[in-house]
Amino acid sequence: MQPLDPLTIPLSGRRLLEASAGTGKTWTLALLFLRLVLERRLGVDQILVVTFTRAATGELRDRIRARVREALDALDGATADPQLAALLARVEAGAARQLLADALTQMDEAAICTIHGFCQRILQEHAFESGAPFAAEFLEHEHDLRRQVMEDFWRNRFYPAPPEEAAWAAATWGEPATLLERLGRATAALEVELLPAEDPALAAALEPVVREELARVREHWPRVREEVTAILQDSGNRLQRGDKAYRLADRVPELLGAMERLAAATDLPPTLPAGVEKLAAPVMATLLKIKGTEVGHPFFDLFGRCHDAFTRFRRQQAVNLLHEARRFLLAELDRRKRDRGVIAYDDLLTRLDEALARPDSGNQLATRIFARYSAALVDEFQDTDPLQYRLFSRVFDREDGTLFLIGDPKQAIYSFRGADIFTYVRARRETPASQRYTMTTNYRATAAMVAAVNRLFSLRPDPFIFTDGIVFQPVRAAEGAGPPLVVDGEEVRPFTALLLDADGSGKKVLAKKDATPLASTGCAAEIVRMLAAADRGRATIGERVLRAGDIAVLVRTHREAEAVQAALRAHGLASVTLVQASVFASTEALQLARVLAALLDPTDAAAVRTCLATELFGLDAAGLQALGDNPVAWSGHLDRLLAYQRLWLDQGFLVLFQQLLADRQVTRRLTGRAGGERALTNYLHLAELLQDSPAASHGAAALVRWFEQQRLRPDSNSEAQLIRLENDEDLIRIVTIHRAKGLEFPVVFLPFAWSVRTPQAGDERLFHHPTSHHLILDLGTGREEHAELARIERLAEDLRLLYVAVTRAKCCCLFAWGRVNGMEAGGLAQLVHNGVLPATDAELVAGLEQLNGAGPILTLAPCAATAGTARPAPPVTGPGLQPLVFRGRIDSRWSLTSYSRLIVDLPAERERDDEPEDIGAPAAPEDFADIHTFPRGPAAGTCLHTLLERLDGSRPATAQPELINESLARAGIDPRWQPATAAWMDAVRGVALPGSCRLADLADRDRISELAFLFPLEQVSRQRLNTVLTAAGLPSLPTAEGRLQGLMKGFVDLVFRCGGRFYLVDYKSNHLGPDLTHYGPEGLAACMDEHHYHLQYLIYTLAVHRYLQARLPGYSYANHFGGAYYLFLRALHPDHPAGTGVYHARPGEELIRALDSCCRGREAG
Repeated sequence: MQPLDPLTIPLSGRRLLEASAGTGKTWTLALLFLRLVLERRLGVDQILVVTFTRAATGELRDRIRARVREALDALDGATADPQLAALLARVEAGAARQLLADALTQMDEAAICTIHGFCQRILQEHAFESGAPFAAEFLEHEHDLRRQVMEDFWRNRFYPAPPEEAAWAAATWGEPATLLERLGRATAALEVELLPAEDPALAAALEPVVREELARVREHWPRVREEVTAILQDSGNRLQRGDKAYRLADRVPELLGAMERLAAATDLPPTLPAGVEKLAAPVMATLLKIKGTEVGHPFFDLFGRCHDAFTRFRRQQAVNLLHEARRFLLAELDRRKRDRGVIAYDDLLTRLDEALARPDSGNQLATRIFARYSAALVDEFQDTDPLQYRLFSRVFDREDGTLFLIGDPKQAIYSFRGADIFTYVRARRETPASQRYTMTTNYRATAAMVAAVNRLFSLRPDPFIFTDGIVFQPVRAAEGAGPPLVVDGEEVRPFTALLLDADGSGKKVLAKKDATPLASTGCAAEIVRMLAAADRGRATIGERVLRAGDIAVLVRTHREAEAVQAALRAHGLASVTLVQASVFASTEALQLARVLAALLDPTDAAAVRTCLATELFGLDAAGLQALGDNPVAWSGHLDRLLAYQRLWLDQGFLVLFQQLLADRQVTRRLTGRAGGERALTNYLHLAELLQDSPAASHGAAALVRWFEQQRLRPDSNSEAQLIRLENDEDLIRIVTIHRAKGLEFPVVFLPFAWSVRTPQAGDERLFHHPTSHHLILDLGTGREEHAELARIERLAEDLRLLYVAVTRAKCCCLFAWGRVNGMEAGGLAQLVHNGVLPATDAELVAGLEQLNGAGPILTLAPCAATAGTARPAPPVTGPGLQPLVFRGRIDSRWSLTSYSRLIVDLPAERERDDEPEDIGAPAAPEDFADIHTFPRGPAAGTCLHTLLERLDGSRPATAQPELINESLARAGIDPRWQPATAAWMDAVRGVALPGSCRLADLADRDRISELAFLFPLEQVSRQRLNTVLTAAGLPSLPTAEGRLQGLMKGFVDLVFRCGGRFYLVDYKSNHLGPDLTHYGPEGLAACMDEHHYHLQYLIYTLAVHRYLQARLPGYSYANHFGGAYYLFLRALHPDHPAGTGVYHARPGEELIRALDSCCRGREAG
């Protein structure tokens, strides 16, 4: 590749720019942007700059803006760097000044965005050509929708299946989530090939063979049982007698028992009994010793044929099902998203790709996009995939186009996000050599560090495995490169190997579990030594003293980060972590989930005790034990939980959480213990996510369900979920290699350079075809060459991770190294030991010493067993911080109001404001077939509301017993009510509502359950409100004095659309009497008056009216609002006389207008 000169590279055609770490990629990109503005005279909105994260787009925009500002300043006489000065010398100053001033003014309009942002913009601007919806709701994640689709597939596929097939599915997958997880990348990567191919005919042909072979085994076993038993128990034969073979004490009896169970059964089992495969001759042949008498029996060959046929049959059956499930998932996902008017971020790419591929309009669309953007600069191109590359190529790869592909294949480390290094390889192959460039100067590291990296990755001719696409080009250090780290008068070499030794003998191969604490402690010891020298002024970088913030410890996983932080903490060193892990996977998420469960249902004594034991409440075992003997204290805790619950329901989760932190002194308690800042940061992060959750507007129960789903399926690829830095002090950083990309640190430690994740049996086997480079997912071919291809790709990525890790260091990189079990499969061992575990420590040292072959760049040092004395805390100087005193005024007249607080002067409302306690006639004994004896009160009402909200409308309630049982249990209702409750819910949904339809007839898109609302009350006069009510013939409020100021809140149980009109529904579980006569028009009217339900439906009507007014084009109350239904559930049944238990009202439009005006604080005109 030719060296890049950013001032002379042509600004046309396709250009591939490889930018090694530290070579100024962003600086060069900004200079190219300037050239396009000054030489091509393109506006900033005509230059497309694409990168792959939103954070990177912000950084790029700032860097380009600063570069434009520098150019303007240079035209006004300021000093410019040589390349900028050379560029400005080539253009006329007056014209350049105008172009740059315009660019700076319009920088907020610059097309600097992510690939998803670019596609979204194109789809919106070219909706007709692309066929995209004009307005769509965006889904950041599809996890919940994918789960729902897979659950539907499971129900449709296995509920009606024969028992044998259903049992096989349960034994193989267990649940839909496991099936979805097994598909893995195949659910997201549309261009992945699944192997083996789907072949229902093969499975059908194998099934009778399996049944026949199994029948032979069952027929022969009783006759040969004793002979086989004798062979297995003969200690003199060649059978291995270990734990994983034929140990006489336990494994042989287990093996014989497994065969007995298989022979005694009469059907085709879903799986063979565990361990029975060791009776198959091919398996037995792998478990023999060298010495001993030969082992053989015709039964072993017979069962070997049976085992082979059974394995092939079940494997093909599983493959067929995975193909079928993937087809259903992809098709149904697309259909549901289109029906619901939602679009996921990856859909932006696929839909634009589809639009560009259309034979009738695709070329025209590409031409129009190119007319809008005359040049495209794609940053971090190594992280692209085939679809993204195809999009850029179709639009910008043309004779008159400008397409810069900028990246570094050596830093392609995001395969887990879908990045495909072979897309870069393909792009490199398709770009002529004359149009490929490399950046040759490192501006980040010291000259010695640059030389060290060059030496490390020059030890092999194929340092990154795939030599046809990733070629290591040594770089040179910039003139005047930064100073080295000097400790105690000696310059620290760029590499230091901290040698691990378990017992001092130098002979033992370390297990990973033993190497981890040794490496963590050894790195902590070296950091202590460095910082102690810094405190004496003996550790310096140039003229300044080394600081804790100059040091980064790079790790792979959250668990490794915890091990390092614990080692540092044990020796008095504070640190902060920045890892590629979801906050939902943290311990704090589990503790918060336990608190939410108790707040949702304070009647659950076990949940309350668990809640009190969390670190948010802080009770220890003795405190919990004492509660059992102190009813007053227990009652006090319950009262506080109920108060928190009311606060949650009234003012939202974040207000509750802040009150909890203050009441329980959580901040003080957590920050006073080790690791407390990390925990507090996680709690605050989780509280923010809960507050911002879309489920927050659907009630507390919905929010808790959402939280639990996130906790069970954390997404470490979501930027919103990534664990945050706990503070921004100048402390040691512990960072995952993935999150360290793009960062730099003077000193880098790699405690776990030897650590390699061992593939597990259930892992995806993903690899690329050796010649076509198509992505392949092996679902179970059993082919070893596929396993080897997958292993090679893992090794190649491990080498790229190593490159990213060592190039974060400006001065030096220290790594723990030793003979650790499995280390030979890692990247560093590939370079220095040719991928072989050294037989001795001498061999290990000899491999490392290769690095010194071109000059001293590596120091060998023992890895200390302890970290010695901790670094003393620096003295505190200067005045201490003082709290700021609040001197403002809080308006106490402002309040959150609801229907219940209007009718009764209550201090706070209940969660359900419409389920009064039934006081009067005592409840009749429960008859589990008579709905009129169903339990009464708020708990029963909440139970019924929950069922009507959560029941799947596409299935009868009788088919959803789990949900009904759960709701009854939560309400403390006898489970024997389950059959009657299920039939009752179906009856409720089957009642024809006068003037509209049945609830059972509503499609999901025509209904909103639990519609939450908030609207302002602007100095509302109670007297004025009473005037409006009495003018309409309705009862007035009990209190007529004063004004209402604040917000009106509430939840409408159901809003639905039927025949073009919208209706609201409120469910009432009130017990009006023992039979239907109490639920006629007179009984309903009396109940409506007694509880002021007229006011409630007026408030709800106003809320729905405002909701529709804001969202429905051409809305009018007269044409679109159909009225309010109050459904008294105990009397609803399709067989009952029409209107029984149904109260319908449609307030006049003038009344709603008057109420609306009153709530806005306007006086009657």
